[in-house]
Amino acid sequence: MSRTSIMTIGFLLIMMGIKLNMVESYVLSPTATKFWMERIEDPAVAMQNGYNPYGQPTQFPLFQQASFGLRQTALPQKTVTPPTYLCWPTFFFGFVLLLHGASIKKD
Repeated sequence: MSRTSIMTIGFLLIMMGIKLNMVESYVLSPTATKFWMERIEDPAVAMQNGYNPYGQPTQFPLFQQASFGLRQTALPQKTVTPPTYLCWPTFFFGFVLLLHGASIKKD
């Protein structure tokens, strides 16, 4: 890897660590929620959260479909809360990569 690539990855990890420290939780979009429920979440837990992976999720009422042109089905949006300690290893690993990239000789 080149010096610039290592420093860029380090800088991005530092920024990600800062963002993880500042944000408490993330709300996924309906598309990401569907992906999460179908591929990652346990089906029993998904059904407790209001999404049935084996059947159709709740649909919008007909008057909303007619007035707003909604064709998608309503899914409860998934909220992801990362552990509070995750920001520090991400930040310090990015800092180490940034320093390592700075110590490499220029070509």
